[in-house]
Amino acid sequence: MLRYIVLLALSVYGLNAGAQSAETEYNLGLGKFRNKDYNVAMAHFNVAIKLDSTFVETYGIRAETKKNLSDYKGAMADYTHALAISKSANNYFNRGHLKYLLKDYNGAITDFTEATKLDPDNEMIIYTRGFIYSLLKNNNAVLADMNRAITLNKDYKEAYYLRANCKREMGDKIGAIADYSSLIDLDPNSENAYFNRGMLFGQNKNYEQAVKDFKRVTTINPKNAKAYYNSGMAYLQLKQQTVACDQFKLALSNGFKDAQPLVTKYCK
Repeated sequence: MLRYIVLLALSVYGLNAGAQSAETEYNLGLGKFRNKDYNVAMAHFNVAIKLDSTFVETYGIRAETKKNLSDYKGAMADYTHALAISKSANNYFNRGHLKYLLKDYNGAITDFTEATKLDPDNEMIIYTRGFIYSLLKNNNAVLADMNRAITLNKDYKEAYYLRANCKREMGDKIGAIADYSSLIDLDPNSENAYFNRGMLFGQNKNYEQAVKDFKRVTTINPKNAKAYYNSGMAYLQLKQQTVACDQFKLALSNGFKDAQPLVTKYCK
């Protein structure tokens, strides 16, 4: 799932005298927004814009307010108006995220690309664009964006995970294992990284390591039925039928019904 951090302006100071009342309304609205009192915040932002129709920060924050009130059409209009006044990486990013919510993935990519032109070293924007590319199955673009995001931030866990998934889909099992391992180094409790790496180890016939990874998964989450199932499959390859039987039983008891035929076959 896409991790989203709203990029917002903070309190505004130093406007000219004619815009002081608009500034006041903006800051009052911002306080209400932070307290999630969106309807009252909206009222303040409306007044601020009425007093100063070129107050670009207000359009951006009002768009976020509308989005939180599920007025996506209104939010889109405000982002577009803000960008017409002044190009901003923040507003391109936030409008792109709105397009993502509306499943306009190509439109989202266009906005994220504009955002990167204005803020080329922002790894979150680059990662987010790569995530959208992954929804469009454009693996080469995903790989390029994840490479860039990781270059900018060596500890970017989400980027390692997405890059690993991308490499796996492209058939680069060794590269995927390396990225899952990098993620595990950063987050030793990453259930998904251990599970996916275990699957790849199994596909590479490294059953001992697969078993270790699936055991780690079930230590992190004792209810992960698929990990027990796949552990059992690996144990079968290691000619350890009794242990495999135990794993299949655990898979079944945790709700994975596909394990039933294997329990019947191997647990005699």
